Amino acid sequence: MATYDLFIDRAESYTFSESSREIGKKNKTQQHQRTDVLKNYFTNYELAKSRAFVYRNRVLDNLDKLLLDFESVFSKRGGKVLWINNEKDAHNELVKIVQKHKAKYVYMGESALADELKLEVGLNKEKITIFSQEPYNIAIAQANFICVEGGIIATANNDLRSYKTLQQADVQIYYVGIESVTQTLAELDFMLQLQSLNMHGESSFEYSNFIAGNDSKLNQETYLMLVDNGRTNILKDNIQKPALTCIHCNTCVNISNVVNNAGIRAYDTIYTGPIGTLLSPKIQTQEDYSHLYFTGILDGDAEKVCPVKIDFTKLTLHNRKAFVKSGLSSKKDNISFYFWKNAMLKRNTMDKGGATFKNFMLRQFFKKSWGNRREFPTAVEKSFNQMWRERKGIK
Repeated sequence: MATYDLFIDRAESYTFSESSREIGKKNKTQQHQRTDVLKNYFTNYELAKSRAFVYRNRVLDNLDKLLLDFESVFSKRGGKVLWINNEKDAHNELVKIVQKHKAKYVYMGESALADELKLEVGLNKEKITIFSQEPYNIAIAQANFICVEGGIIATANNDLRSYKTLQQADVQIYYVGIESVTQTLAELDFMLQLQSLNMHGESSFEYSNFIAGNDSKLNQETYLMLVDNGRTNILKDNIQKPALTCIHCNTCVNISNVVNNAGIRAYDTIYTGPIGTLLSPKIQTQEDYSHLYFTGILDGDAEKVCPVKIDFTKLTLHNRKAFVKSGLSSKKDNISFYFWKNAMLKRNTMDKGGATFKNFMLRQFFKKSWGNRREFPTAVEKSFNQMWRERKGIK
């Protein structure tokens, strides 16, 4: 089944499940409560969002230099930076490190980026077993951010087991998207606060690790995988580029009416909701997931709550336009909108055929996309223009 059809089937199943709708309503309520905490925490939350917007966009504008600067500082302290272009690179590098240390078992916590890179699949192919409970000599984890000042990897969460395992492991392997960079320690502190407040309603995570290269006293080895995997392609598009300022706090997901009605599972992607509609087709396969460009509603809710002020409406419309220009839209859609556009541009064409013909054409081209759960709209016998002319006695 095509991913679009799968999305429609799953969305319909979720939307008409009362328990699922209750979960969606609860998520939205909790996110509103966290937003209230944010407004109370910052003297001027809108100013704080503007500050985050400047930080994140400045990073993207100087990303190539910042990444090289980070590597220089981190390497001088004994850390090893691995540049990862795709999931194959990630699998190869991970396996090399694990085999170098003759390990059969590793610790790896769950994360979206691990799923994106299919790290579990890559390790299991080499008969390397992943545990998520016991401490092992090799620990693999996603970093929240890296910081150029000091060459620091920052991991922060509310999981005590993960915190202890990372501290105790002889070999620590971190991975992070190339966009997750901060320039200064003050900026890092601010971004972690913003992330925690939006995710949990607390000003800080319970457990944080800050790693600056290798710890010679503990005889630990530290690796960092800097992951591209399609992000460079997004960076090349100046309009689409702001999508990479996302700090993955899930605020837009929790607030989304589509997610809270159609459900996260309907997306069948790593990143869901408004941010998922922007990133997933670029990081996964555009031909398979480009339908996501049309799953969002342009109500402006996502940009209102986004802590880094991503303009979801602008980026969504840009992607829809690019989708059509690239020739990915179906022939039926192209024909439908060709006739629709021509009809809408000419009053005489709009008035031709009468209501019976108009209703037939509407059902032929738009019935499936309208769905079978709503009453399909029908064209009236006379347009407003016709009625107005009759009342005024204008021929």
